[in-house]
Amino acid sequence: MVFGPLIGAGLGALAGVGIGSAVFSGDRPKDFNFITEAADKNDNIRTPACANVTDEMRGMIPLTPEWTFWPDYDRWVMINRMIRLLWPKLTSAILLEVVKAVKPIVQQNLNAIPGVLSLIDDITLGPYSIMDADHLDPHIADKYFTLGEHPVRVAGMKVYSTAEDTCIMEMPLIWGSNAVFDVQVYLKLGPARVVIPVHISHIQYKALARVVLNMVDTIPCIGGATLSLLQPMHLDYSLRLFNGPDMMALPGVKQAVDWAIGMALLTNCCC
Repeated sequence: MVFGPLIGAGLGALAGVGIGSAVFSGDRPKDFNFITEAADKNDNIRTPACANVTDEMRGMIPLTPEWTFWPDYDRWVMINRMIRLLWPKLTSAILLEVVKAVKPIVQQNLNAIPGVLSLIDDITLGPYSIMDADHLDPHIADKYFTLGEHPVRVAGMKVYSTAEDTCIMEMPLIWGSNAVFDVQVYLKLGPARVVIPVHISHIQYKALARVVLNMVDTIPCIGGATLSLLQPMHLDYSLRLFNGPDMMALPGVKQAVDWAIGMALLTNCCC
């Protein structure tokens, strides 16, 4: 009598998540990785003197770098090529720094909540243990924690001329990645040990940042810097639990994530 409604509710929730993600997955995600430099290097491709702009082209405009539709943005081809060449070496260093930065934050938050440490045995980011647990679990041997092969791109640069001793630059950042992050949460339920796998992939990121440099007369000639976002950043990714359907495709989930990110940025900026 008791287990019937519980089993029915569980099956209904799983069916709702699966059907909802399949129905609403057509609205997402955006892909910022379809533009390449192949046409720039191919002399046989000529720019037409006059071309009709189709609806498909108009739909691609929000996904393109700013220099494709704003003439006052300069292309940073050389910078993007340098980032692409250094990306395989940068990824390992970036991931190690991320793990070092995340470890104390997670441990501090877990210690602040009474009773959580008795429930959570460990949290792993790919093969890296957040709780510094010394265990050789074969479950995490094949897990990924990588930034992928597609690097972050600078989608242009716009510099303002000012009468003050400042340098104002607008720099859109685009990342259409094939990054894969496998996160495992180990729970202690009495004598049993339960593993909750979280799979994050296909991160799509775009932000329009403004950098203000205060110039001084002494080397290194920069007295300070200010970084601000000119518009809400776009962040989308695929989130799967237990290798199930994409949770981010469900209605309201992405809006909740965007709200949480906005509140976190607002809190950090106001502190």
